[in-house]
Amino acid sequence: MSQDPGQYERDSDSGLQAVSRGVVRHILALCENESDVISRAKLTTLIRDVSKNQTTRKFRFSDVFWSVDRMLQDTFGYELVGLRAKSADSDGTKDKAQTFTLVTTLHALPAEFAALLIREGRSMYGSRVVGDQYVGDDPMVLSETAVRESVSTDSDLVAQGLTLVILTIVLLSKNNLLLDELVESLESFGVFNDGRQIPGLGITLEAFLKRLVKREYIYRKEERTTDGATEVVSFRIGRKAQLEFPKSALIEACREIMQLPVEQIERLTLSIDLSVGDAYDSIP
Repeated sequence: MSQDPGQYERDSDSGLQAVSRGVVRHILALCENESDVISRAKLTTLIRDVSKNQTTRKFRFSDVFWSVDRMLQDTFGYELVGLRAKSADSDGTKDKAQTFTLVTTLHALPAEFAALLIREGRSMYGSRVVGDQYVGDDPMVLSETAVRESVSTDSDLVAQGLTLVILTIVLLSKNNLLLDELVESLESFGVFNDGRQIPGLGITLEAFLKRLVKREYIYRKEERTTDGATEVVSFRIGRKAQLEFPKSALIEACREIMQLPVEQIERLTLSIDLSVGDAYDSIP
């Protein structure tokens, strides 16, 4: 984790703290409602606008950045991380980056609690499937108990699971997968690209892929065949996925899915190394 060069000597500055709190609120709202990636220009504008409302003083970008970063870590368990530029490796501290994203700093959940969450998620989703059809929170179909226990995280669970599936498929295809091949693979998970909405999300696969591209979880490349008659679309993982879903996480996810014992991790790691191509070596 990158550290503040100033060792957080700004805690006693009440004006800076007020501006930082305002910036934190806006960052959390942006990442919840719009995009997980924040450009430096947007963050600079945000700092300026909040400063105008909170004080007559002007603050350096780096001072506010490190103050905001510490507040996010101490209060919400997030770190503001600078993403590497697409064309070059990053140098210096993370406040010099041109784009930023939030990454959790919370430790891994205890195994028992993680297993409980999985069981609860399966139960919650399963109770909303009637006759092989996902019915969501329709009170005319669900039982009274299911309606009463209904929560608003259905779509989050589906989105997280589908994102994991898509990233894993792309990664294990040497980080270079044609759209047609991705669609074919997703059909085995009950997700189709024929205009039907994804159960639990209420959007089409095309819309969901656009969301992943916007949030830089995947990178979409469009090319034309040599005769120019056909457009070829392929996918690689994006900068956000490289940061949030490193190779170690991929290995652990595959181990859990395949229910492999710990002693087979070395063989699994070798297999994944051969399968992911340059996914973790370069920026798309």
